[in-house]
Amino acid sequence: MNRQEFEQARTFIYADVEREIALAKASQNPFKRLLLRIVGVPSGGGNFMAALALFSYTEFAGRLKNNDFSDVNSRKNFDDFFADLGKDYKQFLTSHNVYKSFRCGMAHEYYVKKD
Repeated sequence: MNRQEFEQARTFIYADVEREIALAKASQNPFKRLLLRIVGVPSGGGNFMAALALFSYTEFAGRLKNNDFSDVNSRKNFDDFFADLGKDYKQFLTSHNVYKSFRCGMAHEYYVKKD
């Protein structure tokens, strides 16, 4: 991935997350909620879409971190970056297969595989 491709991906990621947050916030305001309804946009942000995107972006960031764009190490790339999000995330990985239960569950089965 070259610098231009990275910048494009970063722009898409930022726009996706910002849009869902803005939609969720706008839905809390009665006037903005009405405006959204008038133009045909349902209230609320896309919670599932935002979560799925964040899990996908976590794997992508791990690929960048590890300079590994093969399909062989998807979980390793995901886990490596997920652990970098903070000590609580790193700890959570010790007792949960976040990649399988959350990322793959949401991407392939359209639900989280485990409570």
